[in-house]
Amino acid sequence: MAFMDIPPAKKATLNKDAPKTAVLLHGRNFCATTWQETASNLSAAGYRQLALNTHNLLTALAPNTTATVIGRSLGGMLAARYALMYPSPTAVLVLTNPIGLEDWKALGVPYQAIEATFESERTSTYASVREYQQATS
Repeated sequence: MAFMDIPPAKKATLNKDAPKTAVLLHGRNFCATTWQETASNLSAAGYRQLALNTHNLLTALAPNTTATVIGRSLGGMLAARYALMYPSPTAVLVLTNPIGLEDWKALGVPYQAIEATFESERTSTYASVREYQQATS
């Protein structure tokens, strides 16, 4: 797990009850630069931001805070799960092109055991992920 904590560039000008934290979750085949423009705009508006977040991380960094949870691609699936599991700290849920919300079994995609997925992921390296990103960009 990795995260970036981007402090607000100015004091938020939102109403006092609006959340001041935005959690940006990117997808598996994306990196933090996916959110670069969004993060800059939110920071300029006074938001605090976190990526690849978990409830414990958000609680540790911003206790007693509600957040706008924003997820793209696989990050959308994570954001939806986070909001379902932790509704109290989730003020707003925003999904942009989420995956994983489909019923793949109904669509005929066979189930793959978590062990098989784990073994596949173990062979990934920084270089192989970078190569994949460059090939699909």
